[in-house]
Amino acid sequence: MNEQDIRTIWKGASHEDLVKLDLSLLMMEMKSKIKSIEKRIKNRDTVEITASVLGMGLFGYLGFEIPFPMTKIACGIAIIWFGYVIYRLKSAQKNMEPDHTLPYVDKLKAQKEFMQVQAKMLNNVLYWYVLPPFIMNILFLYGLVNPADYNWDPGFLSGLPYDTSGKLICIVGIALFNIYVVWLNRRAVKKDINPVIVQIESLEAQLVQD
Repeated sequence: MNEQDIRTIWKGASHEDLVKLDLSLLMMEMKSKIKSIEKRIKNRDTVEITASVLGMGLFGYLGFEIPFPMTKIACGIAIIWFGYVIYRLKSAQKNMEPDHTLPYVDKLKAQKEFMQVQAKMLNNVLYWYVLPPFIMNILFLYGLVNPADYNWDPGFLSGLPYDTSGKLICIVGIALFNIYVVWLNRRAVKKDINPVIVQIESLEAQLVQD
């Protein structure tokens, strides 16, 4: 349905037809918004899951290579956390693509549930996505001691911060980045996801009335 079709219908339509037209346009707009958000979520999940798999490999290597006990523990925590991120993202994908044979109202309900899960996950990003790796990074960095004490040649890992000032700089940098990540995710909920949830609920109410 293009703009000219809408104008033609509008000119000769009764009040009941206009209500149906408004509802139809709202459904089309809603479908477009949901598809756009779902596409961004799919792209985000692909990037995050790929990064998590690579992260598991990287910290597995670091845990094997670096001899310092606290750093090894941090690497183990990192691997577990990356696995949890993959699990969390996969679990949150439920209802992203509801059964197309379902009635439209049921599909809307499933999509609303999907959006609500995404909103909750992003609003709580501080607790499951930011704090665990932040604590792990602190353990990792402060576990780094003088390689000579362990008779270990760090090789290309000599660039890691073994001194206190270097560790503090890294921790401050990570903390500032994490604050940005939390702000970015909560902004996405407020700007993109919550308005769609409100629109879905409005559309559900209109469909029930009809």
